[in-house]
Amino acid sequence: MDKKYNLFISPHLDDVVFSLSQVLKNMIALEENIIIATVFTQENPELLKTFTGDYYHYANYPERKREDKNVITKLSSKIKIIYLDLQDEIFRKENNEKKIILEIREKINKLLNDFNIINIYCPLGIGYHLDHIITYTAINFFSNKYQINLYYDYPYCTIKLNKITRLSEFGIFQEQLHIQDLIDYYNNPIYSSCFFLIRIIKIIILLFKYIFNFFNIPRNFKVQYFITQNKLENMKGYHTQINPIFGNEKILKETITKNNLETIINFI
Repeated sequence: MDKKYNLFISPHLDDVVFSLSQVLKNMIALEENIIIATVFTQENPELLKTFTGDYYHYANYPERKREDKNVITKLSSKIKIIYLDLQDEIFRKENNEKKIILEIREKINKLLNDFNIINIYCPLGIGYHLDHIITYTAINFFSNKYQINLYYDYPYCTIKLNKITRLSEFGIFQEQLHIQDLIDYYNNPIYSSCFFLIRIIKIIILLFKYIFNFFNIPRNFKVQYFITQNKLENMKGYHTQINPIFGNEKILKETITKNNLETIINFI
């Protein structure tokens, strides 16, 4: 237990590398010890047979695990890779959020007992992907004993409406909302697979959240920014996810060029 570790919690197999590749590189350069624990990694071969197109690539966990191990090992062979093997939202027949949160806490608690963890990195939940919100809720439980570093979920944090709505939940209103932000959300390639009415409904829901959050008490916080280098090469390693998420590699490159910061927020 003498060895000290930084524990990175990744809801899915690409989230930590997408969101914090530069942070990982900085730690590797300092010879710090790293564990990446990915939450939703359970394989389902029978259900996988029923998926086609982008959904098949998303649900193909055996292939995605191979990608994940290759990318992380290229960053550093010393990084410990742990899969918690809970069911992804795409496989779940029902979403018993309380049960899932307790399962995550139990597995993370075991890691905290097995390793000398000094820092925990967890997604903030920008973009409101259910698995990301569940992960945030589960890990926030440990904030009374551990430093929880909340990272901006990439690429969802590149969409301003996503970012400012999630931050507004903590009483943070540093940026103003404009009509163009709604248009940008609607046209973003990340949501292009959604039927246009679904996109409109999502925008309306986010707007209502943002407006009602004006009543929230502001939290004290500090933010760290990290300028990324060679992020494209790291993200391209998850080749099965490029088209489903970004549409194509060109859009991925454009996204990184326009949004080359990685962000961590700490609530004080």
